[in-house]
Amino acid sequence: MKHLFDRKMLPVWVFVVVACLAVGVGAYFLSGMAGGTAEDPTQSADLPVMQPVTDATEPVTQAPQVLTAEIVNCGDLMCEYPLVNACFDYDTQVFDFAPCFTYVKALLSSGDLTAANLECVLDGSEEPIDSYNDIGYVRLLAPDAFLDASVYAGFDLLTTANNHANDGGFEGMTRTLQVLDERGILHTGTRSSEEEKPYIIKDVNGIRFGFIAYTYEGDTEETSLNGNYLDYGTEALYNTFNEEEPGEDFFNEMNQRVQAARNDGAEAVVVYIHWGVEFEYEASAEQDLIAQALADMDVDLIVGCHPHVVQPMAVYTSNTSGKKVPCAYSLGSIMSSMGEDDAYVNCEDGVVMMTKFVKDEQGTRLSQVGVVPVWICNYEEDGVEYFRAMPVKAEMEEDKYCLASAENGVQRAQDSFFRTMDIIADGYQEIRSVFS
Repeated sequence: MKHLFDRKMLPVWVFVVVACLAVGVGAYFLSGMAGGTAEDPTQSADLPVMQPVTDATEPVTQAPQVLTAEIVNCGDLMCEYPLVNACFDYDTQVFDFAPCFTYVKALLSSGDLTAANLECVLDGSEEPIDSYNDIGYVRLLAPDAFLDASVYAGFDLLTTANNHANDGGFEGMTRTLQVLDERGILHTGTRSSEEEKPYIIKDVNGIRFGFIAYTYEGDTEETSLNGNYLDYGTEALYNTFNEEEPGEDFFNEMNQRVQAARNDGAEAVVVYIHWGVEFEYEASAEQDLIAQALADMDVDLIVGCHPHVVQPMAVYTSNTSGKKVPCAYSLGSIMSSMGEDDAYVNCEDGVVMMTKFVKDEQGTRLSQVGVVPVWICNYEEDGVEYFRAMPVKAEMEEDKYCLASAENGVQRAQDSFFRTMDIIADGYQEIRSVFS
């Protein structure tokens, strides 16, 4: 009987054993990859196991995206000759208006877009002005340095529809727009040609806004602003209306433009309107009529200016949609030299209106409104006149801003605060009850 492992048969047996071992080890690993065994630690019941996705097209739930945009609104940016002369350096022969805004720069730069009414014409003047003029009405002609200071202060959008828009004629109006474009400042209210739209659309943090600006026109047979007739054929380039008799033509035109802005993608529409009676602390019947009409057009916010003083605020309800629309009849001034004269009492007061818009799965809406009273301090030091805008509150410190340099500076600043809050208190409280 031969041995089972005969030397001659050994190579064959080795081959068989090795082959069996290979098959067994391979089967073990294949079974582990297919589903594992009780000894596979990755399949232990003590460890969490991710389940395979059975349907690649199954939607993944994500939290709804919420976008916000803060729009800061101010009143008039006026550049009368006292301010022009005060900001001219006779040693260097250059204008410097930037210090006028030093104390409000942080406030004006705190939002995503800051707007005001540019109530002057940029005529490129490089010298101070002796007086207004002798033609029977005030013309506000400002050097380009005034705009440079406005850019420094934080303004992004300047409306140009106001009663001084034509103080330099059509050439002055178009030059102003050119300089605004060169500085990268948005503008609406006047146009260089009818090919341009009478409103602008601007994306702010993913929310598309439509901005529209209008001004009242002179009570004359032909269209005029500030007693200055518009050049023939240019009337359509100024957004104007007859405030004494705001009729169907104006309301139809405004509604068409609001809807056109919506069709161009505007998710929120803000209307800036130059209206009211100068130096009056109450809104007129015409302002109330126009504000209600704008609310019925479903605009989102109404910001007024022109009276040179602060006027009340209110909430209107749209008769078409029920939407609540806040209205500031007049935000006063953010820069002006009118308050230096007793004839222009309280023209140094103003309001910065902070508004927050939200866009989410429910749509786009105005969600919050806040206010900061401001005051333009006018004082002299060493024979030099100064104008400085500043935020004010109920209690001011003498070492704050330039108050120590101004006669009764602390008291005057506090008086301005209380004047402003007394005027806007009721309407602002109503706005806060809706938008807070």
